[in-house]
Amino acid sequence: MSKYSVCHAYAKAIYGLLQDQKVNLDDILLVLNNLYESARHNDELKHILKDPFVTSAFKIALLYRLVPELEKNETLKKLVCLLADKKNLELILELAPEFEKILNLESNVTEIEVVSPNTLSESQRSTLQATLEKTVGGKVKLKTSLDESLIAGLVVKTEQYILDNSAKGRLNKMKRLLLSSN
Repeated sequence: MSKYSVCHAYAKAIYGLLQDQKVNLDDILLVLNNLYESARHNDELKHILKDPFVTSAFKIALLYRLVPELEKNETLKKLVCLLADKKNLELILELAPEFEKILNLESNVTEIEVVSPNTLSESQRSTLQATLEKTVGGKVKLKTSLDESLIAGLVVKTEQYILDNSAKGRLNKMKRLLLSSN
């Protein structure tokens, strides 16, 4: 079973358990995202959690110290202990994206990433969000990022589609067409 499948299974199980507890799932996502962000910028943390010579108690204490909210929710606390018992504690660092996908799916929210060559103003963001919500027929969670190499235009990405309306994308498409016609 792939790492993605295992993370997805854990995230789905946690979602089901937490839904029954009537807790704010966005708060849980925030806790998992804090862990995810901590791991993204800290290779030493990943190494410690994977190291078989470091005790589970030390690993658990480290996680609780990094993200104290993790210890406050009984289900997350049990998850940490279960993953430690299974010698897979490093998987907790990867749960946030999977948990967010499940949360979005259950809430009928479409996550869309928009890549632009420069920072979008608040007005541009709200207009874009409204247009995308009208297009998909539901709520949109908009994530933006920058790529100055796009020159102009936007790249819009969903889980299934990529719409490249950037100057760079159009130039590359023109280049491919010209090369294929020779």
